[in-house]
Amino acid sequence: MMKMMEKLSLPFTVPNWVKWAVVLFILVFCIALGYSIYLYNSIQQDKEAGFQASAERAVAETDLEQAEDVSRYHGKVLYHVVTGTTADGSEAIAYVPAEQQDGKIVLFHSEDLVSEQSILQAWNNDCSSCELLETNLAIEKGQPLLELKYIDDRDRYVLHYYSLTDGSSGDHFRFNRS
Repeated sequence: MMKMMEKLSLPFTVPNWVKWAVVLFILVFCIALGYSIYLYNSIQQDKEAGFQASAERAVAETDLEQAEDVSRYHGKVLYHVVTGTTADGSEAIAYVPAEQQDGKIVLFHSEDLVSEQSILQAWNNDCSSCELLETNLAIEKGQPLLELKYIDDRDRYVLHYYSLTDGSSGDHFRFNRS
């Protein structure tokens, strides 16, 4: 008697719908990844829009000879913070109102300000168990400030402002993390 041969399937053979589901998943993942990269780049460009113009304006309208770095601070007014050097080689900080083309640029020479290192040392003595995340130059009411962002000992996100003119502690904003 002849035995009928049964059709054997290979162990790696999968149904058609599974193949299409995997292909669809990979396609959706690639599209989502591409869109995320595009969105990130677009946001970064918007965030840094006007930096070059503010740096040029700071060099043209103040004692700055060379702009080295530009950052932003948005309090009541959006400022582009331009750091650089003057003709005599000293460091200076120019606060350029970003949304006001005719707004007054405020310039501070670094030798007239408290250093960031001394403020950080004083902060570290007061809050030794805190985790520093970031520092930024800021300005409010014509007063140059150093903004510290950190996690305190109670696991709160804190914004803390120090005066760059005398190193005194200013406003604190504490946010509970969830």
